[in-house]
Amino acid sequence: TDKQKQANVFKDLVKRVFTKQIGANYTFDGYNQDDANYSIFPNYYTYNTGFVSNEWPLLNRSISNYLINEKQAQRDFSRNRNGISFTEECNDLMRESSLEEIVSEAEFNKIQKSIALKSEYLFSYLGLLVGESNFKSFLYAWVNEHNHQLTHYENLRTALMSEFNLDINPIIQKVYSETSQPAFEILELQKYEVLDGDRKRYQILTKIKNSGDNDGVMEIKFDNKDNSDGDFYRGKVNEEIESEIAGQLSLIKKGETKELGFVLDEKPNNITFNTLISRNIPSKITMPIGTLSKRDGAILFEGERLAPSSKDLVYPEIIVDNEDENFSSFSPIKPTYLKAYLDSRKTTEQKYYGAWDRPYSKWLPTTGSEYYGTVIRSAHFTRSGGGEKIASWTPEIKEAGFYDIYTYMKGKNQNEYRGNDSNGKQYFYHYIINHADGEDNINYNISNAEPGWNFLGSYYFNENGGSVSLTDECDLRTVYADAIKWVKQ
Repeated sequence: TDKQKQANVFKDLVKRVFTKQIGANYTFDGYNQDDANYSIFPNYYTYNTGFVSNEWPLLNRSISNYLINEKQAQRDFSRNRNGISFTEECNDLMRESSLEEIVSEAEFNKIQKSIALKSEYLFSYLGLLVGESNFKSFLYAWVNEHNHQLTHYENLRTALMSEFNLDINPIIQKVYSETSQPAFEILELQKYEVLDGDRKRYQILTKIKNSGDNDGVMEIKFDNKDNSDGDFYRGKVNEEIESEIAGQLSLIKKGETKELGFVLDEKPNNITFNTLISRNIPSKITMPIGTLSKRDGAILFEGERLAPSSKDLVYPEIIVDNEDENFSSFSPIKPTYLKAYLDSRKTTEQKYYGAWDRPYSKWLPTTGSEYYGTVIRSAHFTRSGGGEKIASWTPEIKEAGFYDIYTYMKGKNQNEYRGNDSNGKQYFYHYIINHADGEDNINYNISNAEPGWNFLGSYYFNENGGSVSLTDECDLRTVYADAIKWVKQ
């Protein structure tokens, strides 16, 4: 009815703008430097209950950010524009400056984002130390017991010491002032469909290593969203974000490797690793679950445990990524005078570039979950051409022999949409393999490429090395150069 429509619009206004219980359909995070936060919850919280602390003036804001459970936008397109997301920009800033320095010197939008990230990390870390549900229940109880009262921070500190035998002061000091960050490597992702009695369940196992300089908190979530209905861009009034399958937070300390197990009643389509504050790019990694292997009578594992140190591979493999020093690119096309002039006026050096606009005339790096990488998932891309622009991977071969060569790809046609008029058309990448017996030119059909490693061929390499090169020759608009793998037979 008309009344229901009016009520939906008002509800949408309150939930989406003032309480942030619904994330926007899409956003360009960080696009506006003075992007104001109209959420009333922090003001309400500070008015209703607050802590007086000269030492930690940001504590009230941090607690309100933690308690509100603010929903993020469903799709953030800042990476498509800038090459990295706004969260990763702020993580980079927090590696260079303490929070106090950021609040004093940074742009308003970076202050807001940095405080939000530090708050989420701080209280997630505290919750994992004492039990997240117990910690959150304690905070809610404290707020309810101190309605319309301003209490001193030392009272909260004492209460936490009494309840959990935890002194939060050194932890707050460390989180607010530190610049070192964790770096997560997703070593394994196993997925199974298991018959548990008379019902079907889904076992997801992952192994994660923290190779960074600080303890880290990772949030892992699943969703069963299916975008095959063509409604990807279509928003509805008062549309809630599609519910996620419950995941968990995990504390992975510096140098640790952990195995995490999840047992789900619904089949997941995607898994998302949110690294909060880290050196990871992307900081939020979304991976498709893909095909699940079937297992009968398997013992299900749910929870986490420290993983044993990994053994060396019996059959060694060599991976050269576009982030490695053994990767190189050649682009003979020089920029126009206008482009060179505009580039010379940039005040900061840009490392990554957004792939949203027209592809560039030289090889440039971009980032995304769909690319290969350990801590940084990236690839080089360029506008297709006549074969003049070349990207090359040069391995360090220590043992002569035959090697299977694989190339890492995003998927069929590198996920480039070509419209209905291209149905059935085949697309190719032009590779040049330099091996011990000479040089081979390969036109590799990418029309049915799988996400991940795709087999190029087997060749003999000796200690003198060799290389794999990719030219820009292709009928698609864009050519991507990611990673190459050599596996000894």
